[in-house]
Amino acid sequence: MKPLQRPSLLWFGRAPRKEYASEIAGRDMNLQIVTSQQPQTRYARAAVFWAADTEFDATLDVLERHLVACINEGLLVYVVVSDDVAQVTHVRQAIDALVPRHASERNVIVRSDTVSSHELANEALLHDPGPVLNEALTFEGDISNLTPQRKLLLQRAFSDSSILKLTPIKAGFSGASTFIVHATINASPPLPEPMPFFVKLGDSAKLLDELTRFRRHAEHYITWNLRPNFLMEKSIYGVSEGVLIGTFVEGSKSLAECARAGGGEKYIAALFDETLTGWRKRADSHRGSNSVVAALAAYDRHASIPSQRVQQARLLFGGEVWAPTTLWRRLISAPRQSWLECVMHGDMHGDNVRVRKDDAIVIDFAQADKGPACADAASLEVWLAFQSDGLDLKQWQSWVEHLYRSDIIDSMLDGTTVDQGCWIHGCLRKIRLIGRSCVLGHDEYKRVLAVFLLRHASFEASPSDAEADEFRRCFAYWLVNRLVMSFATEAKNPQVETA
Repeated sequence: MKPLQRPSLLWFGRAPRKEYASEIAGRDMNLQIVTSQQPQTRYARAAVFWAADTEFDATLDVLERHLVACINEGLLVYVVVSDDVAQVTHVRQAIDALVPRHASERNVIVRSDTVSSHELANEALLHDPGPVLNEALTFEGDISNLTPQRKLLLQRAFSDSSILKLTPIKAGFSGASTFIVHATINASPPLPEPMPFFVKLGDSAKLLDELTRFRRHAEHYITWNLRPNFLMEKSIYGVSEGVLIGTFVEGSKSLAECARAGGGEKYIAALFDETLTGWRKRADSHRGSNSVVAALAAYDRHASIPSQRVQQARLLFGGEVWAPTTLWRRLISAPRQSWLECVMHGDMHGDNVRVRKDDAIVIDFAQADKGPACADAASLEVWLAFQSDGLDLKQWQSWVEHLYRSDIIDSMLDGTTVDQGCWIHGCLRKIRLIGRSCVLGHDEYKRVLAVFLLRHASFEASPSDAEADEFRRCFAYWLVNRLVMSFATEAKNPQVETA
């Protein structure tokens, strides 16, 4: 039997009775009774806080001091109290006050003092605390934003390595930090450098939710070589922050790069016809009461659109410009229509698709869920349409203004279009043909398109291109006004607010 990597069991509070010590030793674990010294969590797998009877007050104080550190180090925390409703209730309240529910559900067990020695020892043995902290790990590359807590996560995740070379990947809006990581493995004789890793550091609850969504929606519906493959043994979830690790698509480029170079249509076709075919072929008419716009309420950000952006849209481009609330009300009050539903990625954009050879590989499933079948197409087209890198801004405005006329959208959905000689036009032509196959009518796609235009107008301008990006986002807001006006005449007229 392979020795346990982390064999210690820390014990706080009333000393264990003989049968408990015997069961723990019988499972090749080292019992360490902690009195006043700082507990050594590095090689521990579990911590027992025996807070029954007269030990309740003092042991609970100790629990409150060490609970967060124990969970961050991966330990199972076993709290034992008297069979008393008041004590159990108070302990659970104390735990909830210190750590979020996702952390306590995964790492904390509360039992009465009638718990058997067999159960306690077995729970500790079966718990996987994760790898041992590697304090000798050397970091290289851009680590300026690597906090001590995130370094600790990486020291645990890469306990088998001596050097980590980190290259940041362009950050999204989730607040997570993402890196391509090259690791040098500790081995004698030395081993070749493994394939690079994809590392995402951020809010622990969000990373757990992303993994759950991936397993529910992608793991069995997208071919393994066209999606990430997460390494569960390296992924760690602390109280507030965690690290999600997978294999990186080496030798790939982003779809955004390929699109700007003029080759995006090929990969867009591969994305929807091959990579996402497991979702799309299961599309079916929505059976609930939600409209196609209401189904995207979780993605709505109209309340985050800056008032100055609304004013600038009116000043720069003229015409009638409504307040964001009015736009959203008009969208959700449009006449109900049947629409197609399937799993959607939820954050489909040019940097979340990697291309290699003829493959389109999707990453980042943090927002995957059931929704409109055309949502990913609409999301991707809006993101690509508002990338003007290498284009004259006025020429870009002219192209995009034409592409977002309601009649032009209709004609492109029908496959009728005149090539403008711009890479954006080529990509949108391909996307809209795909979008047409995911809807029951033209208005369905245009309504979803309006939601993603409104969403695009809500985010801050990119710091690397602030002036031009602010112009583009103002234009997106103006365009969504025009689009909503074009098909909102059939809707009830909600009260129009003054912008």
